Amino acid sequence: MNAQPARAAIIAAQNDLFRLEGASTTLRGLVNVSPGVATLPFPLMEMILASVMAFNRFTPENDPNGEHDSGAVLMQGAEEVFWSIDYYASDEIEELSADPADPAQTFRVLTLRLASED
Repeated sequence: MNAQPARAAIIAAQNDLFRLEGASTTLRGLVNVSPGVATLPFPLMEMILASVMAFNRFTPENDPNGEHDSGAVLMQGAEEVFWSIDYYASDEIEELSADPADPAQTFRVLTLRLASED
């Protein structure tokens, strides 16, 4: 196995854990919602977040880098919601992380946004 797939697998495992558990002592980060998502009724936002947490339909087409860093969920009665994870050097969210595979150098931001906001 070469280094790139192994590195992507480490990042993917961290992203999966971050989506499931959020920030922890190991993985730093936050969840950000777009203005459109923020206007949704709270129960629908909860269902969207639960769907993002449970998302596991990664394919080479929707996850070309193998990092499990983005996806889309469709909730009944709502438009499609895109989610993505970005990697920053700190909670100031200014500089990108030099090494997303290293939790000590990475602050993750999980963003939820409506398809119409893209």
